[in-house]
Amino acid sequence: PQTRGTTGEWFDRAVAADLLQSQAERINELEEAAGESSVDAVIIQYHEAAIKRLKIENDTLRAQLEAIAATEPVAWLYTTHIGDVQAFTNEPPPRLKELCKPLFTRPMPAQDVTELVEALEGLMHKDCGEPAFVKARTALSKYKGAK
Repeated sequence: PQTRGTTGEWFDRAVAADLLQSQAERINELEEAAGESSVDAVIIQYHEAAIKRLKIENDTLRAQLEAIAATEPVAWLYTTHIGDVQAFTNEPPPRLKELCKPLFTRPMPAQDVTELVEALEGLMHKDCGEPAFVKARTALSKYKGAK
């Protein structure tokens, strides 16, 4: 018996069934020849690669967060004029913040003081004899080896 297809052509049902059966058998032969299903292997490889990329991204973001945490204070220490101490775990008001010492989760990395040393050296070469000169000489001797 013939049947009209969706595109208007006539076809024999038995012939169409045979064609579909032979295509299904060919697909099974190809999958068996590949060992495990090649589609499953591709999906597994894709997911493994995606997991690897996500782990790398996670490690990178974790390192960036640690770097940020190391440079942002976790508290501020305020010492009054009579020596009392007060700690702020939230950022203190702007005017008070200027008087506070920031506290970090770990020591801050050493800062380059080359510019300070050069400025102080320039001041030392001036023959000013003022108290600023004495302060400059003291600071310079303190930071001279920190270049």
